[in-house]
Parts: sequence; structure tokens; C-alpha cells
Amino acid sequence: MVAPSTQHSTHPRDQHCVWMDAGLLAYRLCNRGFDCEHCPLHAALHDAGQLNNLGSRAAQSGTAPTMCFPDDCLYAPTHTWVRFTAPERARVGIDGFAASLLGKIRCVRAPDDRSGRLICTLELDDSVLPITAPLPGKLCGWNEALTDDPSLVITDPYGAGWICELVIPSRAAASHLMSGQDALRRAHFDDRRFRRRVALELLTDTVTQPETGPDLRRSLGGVRYNSLIRELIG
Repeated sequence: MVAPSTQHSTHPRDQHCVWMDAGLLAYRLCNRGFDCEHCPLHAALHDAGQLNNLGSRAAQSGTAPTMCFPDDCLYAPTHTWVRFTAPERARVGIDGFAASLLGKIRCVRAPDDRSGRLICTLELDDSVLPITAPLPGKLCGWNEALTDDPSLVITDPYGAGWICELVIPSRAAASHLMSGQDALRRAHFDDRRFRRRVALELLTDTVTQPETGPDLRRSLGGVRYNSLIRELIG
């Protein structure tokens, strides 16, 4: 369904690419007669539309609360959250949407320089993902539980998987952050954006990898998959 061609054409009126109809692709070049059932791109993106299947399956322990955004937190566009624990102290972690995209986390490393915006580095199977603070502050506390079980960042991102605590100038420093409702809308937007980027990456592979399956990390390769995640998170 997806081999590129030198001649651009859209599908006939009586045939449909479901991903173009959904707005994820601007046009389709198809050499499979729009047989979506046997299309490798369709197989991969079908599970991409169900976020819990993207990365959390690879965590092999629990399921991230994908589109859950508790009201007692504030949220950054980079998919981190803030929860105030005192007037000038805030706990920080990644949100459920970010957790759902990640695969197995081998290690969560604290930064050597605790005065900067970097709050940790997530070491994944194939790369590393730096996470920056969603608001200005100084790192003053660290979740030691992540040393023994880094997967908590994925399986319990708002609870036992929190990352660190910051001393902040005042609550006014968080005035730019989003409510849970706004964060939910942002996550749906970024979900669509992520799947569009995945689709474009898969289009370049379908000639050489005609049997692409529903595991996007395997289909794209860990390095390419994680590079897409870095466009959204951190």
C-alpha cells in the first residue's frame, strides 16, 4: 500500500486509505489496491492509535495511565508535571502520555550539575532521553526508589515514579503551566502529531521492510523511534 512512486495520485473515489481519511496522511501512494488489512503501514499505525501499545508494552510491568492528567498537578508542553508540596517546593515527573511512549528504562540518572534545567537522563535500550525542569528552580530532592526500579517512571508516573523535587522562587514561576484539562487537549494534539511522524518514517521503509508489524519500536528501530519521542518530550 505504501511504495513511493514517481507519479503522485490520490486514491479513487470508491477506494480509501483509512489513514488519509483520518487526516494523518495528506495523500496516499498505494500499490496494494487499498487492501488495508494486509498493509504493513496500517498494521503499525493501527496500534499506534492505541497509545498504551506504543511503548509501555516494552516496559513489561504495568500500564501507564496514558491520557490521565490529575487535577492536583500542572503540566508543561514537554510532558512533565509539577505538584506543589510546599509554598516554594515542587515535585516533578513525566506525564502519562510521555510514559506511554517510552519502552524499557534501564536507568534514571540524576544530573551532575544540579543548578541547571536538566533534572534527569532516562537511559533507554537504544539511546538516552534528557528531561528538563518544567519551571525554574534548584534540584533539592531525588526519588531514590528509581535506583532500584526505574520502570516506576512509566508504570506509576504520578505516584511512586516521580523524579525529583525543586526549590522554586514562588508559585508565580508556574504561571505558564497548563491545567489537567488543557494538558489532555495538548496530549491529543501531540498524539496526532506523533502518529503523523511515525507514518512518514514508515513510508520510507515499506519497500525494504514489507512485513512491518504492529510494534513501532521494532519497525522503526529504537534509535529512530526515540528520536521522534525527543521531538515531544523533555
